[in-house]
Amino acid sequence: MKKKSLITLTAIIVTLLIVVFLTVVFSGIYNVGATDKHIAPVEWVFRKMMESSVRNHAKYINVPDTIDLGDKKLARKFYGAYTKACQACHGAPGREPDEWMYIYPAAPDLTSEAVVGKWTDTELFWIIKNGIKDTGMPGLGPTHEDGPMWGVTAFVRQLPNTSPQEYLIMEKWFKENGEGNAELDEYQSRKLKK
Repeated sequence: MKKKSLITLTAIIVTLLIVVFLTVVFSGIYNVGATDKHIAPVEWVFRKMMESSVRNHAKYINVPDTIDLGDKKLARKFYGAYTKACQACHGAPGREPDEWMYIYPAAPDLTSEAVVGKWTDTELFWIIKNGIKDTGMPGLGPTHEDGPMWGVTAFVRQLPNTSPQEYLIMEKWFKENGEGNAELDEYQSRKLKK
């Protein structure tokens, strides 16, 4: 009798879970708007899943021997790429994200060592290359070769240690020299010709 009761109880619970799942999926009662946060358990699951996925996929990537992510000249060349593709959401030293860029979950502050330091170099590269689903973080892999993405990785890695004054100097240098634009344009044109 107990075995039959356990089977019946299990069937009822499974049926209820299916009904709840179908109700949430098809009724539209769950607000998916970016202005409404997920409930805490859903938030935790999504965050853990994202972190685990990035770490798992990035473990197969190696920083090329020819790339020094601490090289300030390399990073400086990608100032333009960062300001075009990243600054609006992530901000920059002495600059807040654009106020019209409200996304959920909020883009992390890449000027914070606590944020950037929690990821390895290859994890940062993987995020830049592949993006993160349903966050507003685009993947640059389909439109860029690895070289520029390593340059942006160097830029992001160095960003927490860049002062607002250094960022202004970089901006001035970039406007006067535009080296980053030429390098990105070269990669873009090669990619488009393929």
